[in-house]
Formats: sequence, C-alpha cells, structure tokens
Amino acid sequence: MITKCRQRKVRYARRCAVHAFARCKLNISKRTLDLLIGGVSCRPFSTVRSGRQDGTRDHEDSGLIDAFIHQILLHEPVAGLFENVFGFVLPESKIDKESPLSRFLREISIRLPMYETAVFVFDARRFLTWNRIRIWIAFSHKDCGGARTMHRVKLLVQASVSQS
Repeated sequence: MITKCRQRKVRYARRCAVHAFARCKLNISKRTLDLLIGGVSCRPFSTVRSGRQDGTRDHEDSGLIDAFIHQILLHEPVAGLFENVFGFVLPESKIDKESPLSRFLREISIRLPMYETAVFVFDARRFLTWNRIRIWIAFSHKDCGGARTMHRVKLLVQASVSQS
C-alpha cells in the first residue's frame, strides 16, 4: 500500500521514509520505559465512516497498528495501554467476520509473547460528557508481573467503575 506521510508528503510503502520506525527519535533502550500509552487513528474503525462495512485493512491509516506493535517491540516497556473506538471490536467487514481487535490480540500473542493482555470497554459518559464507547487494551510484561498485574488491573477497574 502506497500512501503519504502527512507531515512531509513523502510517499512510502507501509513505512514512512521520513519517520522510519527503525530509528526511534526517543533513543530509549529496551526495558527502561515503564509505561507506553497510545493509540492509532480511529478513522479506519469508526462506525460513522462511509465504507467501514467494506473493511478497514485498505484504509490509509490501517498500518499504524503495526507501527504501535513495533514500538512495543523496540522499547519493551514494563506495561502499557492502547486505546481506540468501539468500531475496533466490530467485524472487519461483511465478508470477514474477524475484528481488528482480534487481529491485534493475535499479533500481540505471536510477536509479543512476553506480554499478558486485558481488554476493557469504557462508556465515556460515566466519566465525561462524551457519548462514546472506548476500547482499552492493557498489557504487562511477564517478567514484571504479567498475569498477576493484569488481574490486579481488572480488579481496580471494576472497583473504580462500580464507585462512579
């Protein structure tokens, strides 16, 4: 897929020639980053986007998920969070019933087997005035708590949601 870097309008094939993923400007060595929090453009997954029912894989921003996974591989943070819209859990298209979330979790399990994950669905109306449901995927390195940490995070989230 050929697209353009939005900042410099440089053509690239799934990999930006200007902001090459292999050369992180943060210059952080592995396991020195405690928490990586981020997300990718919601445009491919948004349910209000025309063409969403035809799929997300051909959208110009769909490669950003691979970039996020690459950053996890590059820095190997202790833990992290990934956020996106509710459309991320819906089927890819009318024909392909696998969701982008399922693909993301499969890629994490294959490429990042050193992490445990947990998926959370939040209705933003509980905390904000927005009428939006968000998906959060938490991950924790197995050497730093892994499944035990994910269990504790789930308990904390359940407690905070029940109090609000």
